[in-house]
Amino acid sequence: MVKRISTPLYEDVIITIENKGNVIEKDYKTYQTLPNNDLITGMVTEPIDCEVEGENKICGYLVEELTPGSSAMITYRLNYWVIYGEYALIVLIIIAIITFSFIRVTSPTIAKRHAKKGEDKHSIILEIKNPFMHHLRNVIVRDWVSPLARVLHEEFEMLMPVVRRSEAGTELIWKLGDMRPKETRIITYKIKTLVQGSLRMPKSYMRFSSDRGKKTRIFSKQLIVE
Repeated sequence: MVKRISTPLYEDVIITIENKGNVIEKDYKTYQTLPNNDLITGMVTEPIDCEVEGENKICGYLVEELTPGSSAMITYRLNYWVIYGEYALIVLIIIAIITFSFIRVTSPTIAKRHAKKGEDKHSIILEIKNPFMHHLRNVIVRDWVSPLARVLHEEFEMLMPVVRRSEAGTELIWKLGDMRPKETRIITYKIKTLVQGSLRMPKSYMRFSSDRGKKTRIFSKQLIVE
């Protein structure tokens, strides 16, 4: 006889073996088919051996003595929280992916790229994008030019920056003011490289304040000018 006691979190399976004969059964062996999965977390009666057959396993149990009219029980528990835990983990992973994707597509970005204009002349392009979620206040863009390159000040076409020179190179600062949602700004300037080969340009970054006054910095990737 098999009895099942179910709750939302687990199910206890109780198998009752009865001796309905008139003879004492000694070392009585019985085999039961159990699910071969991670749901089984506890057995009141330990099996003497188990053999896996597909999705099930056949377990043998030994009852040392079973007198006429008496019974013995074999019990194991199926814990459903294992399944709930797997589902919860999947849901958390999905939520994390959605959250990360949402933050990524709604975060302001600054991209730095270049276009070659001659043998040693390059146009540096800074693209500042503000997606649909944020209103950016007091946007400031900073960029640095390697000391192995020279900024062509005479070829600035728009948005003249504040220029600071040092032994570490040239710093360029643009004050863009506020940026509305879905607004994009493009900044370009030209440089002339002073060496041959590849030239690593530092990252640029934008700094801004949110409506609540929180200040944030966002960096571009490094740029290799060739």
